[in-house]
Amino acid sequence: MFIIDDLLEIAATAKLVINSLETAGKAIMAVAKALGLADGEETLEDLGDKAIQAAGAGIIPASFEEYSDYVHAVEQFEVDPEKSKEISQEDKIGKSIELLSRYAGEKCGIEPDTMVGLMNNIARSPQISSFFDECSDMLANAIKENPMFAGSLDRYLSGQERNEGRMDDVENKLTEMGKEAHPEMSDFEIVKIVDQLRQK
Repeated sequence: MFIIDDLLEIAATAKLVINSLETAGKAIMAVAKALGLADGEETLEDLGDKAIQAAGAGIIPASFEEYSDYVHAVEQFEVDPEKSKEISQEDKIGKSIELLSRYAGEKCGIEPDTMVGLMNNIARSPQISSFFDECSDMLANAIKENPMFAGSLDRYLSGQERNEGRMDDVENKLTEMGKEAHPEMSDFEIVKIVDQLRQK
């Protein structure tokens, strides 16, 4: 059986206080879809709503052999619109981050806690969310090529990374992404944007 340790702790970590839930949700879902963790037109809020209501119906990870089977069951779950109104937007997005972070661990070899941190960092401000929404495919490719990049990016965005060499590596990758997304902008403009992504 698939067993999740410290699930409640991760769910608590996934609680968000952010300026723009809509912008953040769009960015996170764009990255999740590029990583192959989600598909279709479903929003981050929709997925979290399904996961919360599915849990109330007994659909939980421990009931499945593989986490991917659990995710599929959640995606197929039909929500009660009246119950949806009683669940906050923040709780729905937090639940989605918890689910997608665990799924990333299975599909991409990324530690769930790392993915929770990265998604929370992407959600930290509308500016950061917008950058990664525009660069979602490039970010997904970078993570697929090197799953450890997710952790490096998480530490960089949060301001925890102090090693200049590792900081330069992340900044160079983000600058590449920015240039590809905005070829009309100058190198100076892109570097300025990248520098503002990091929490000082």
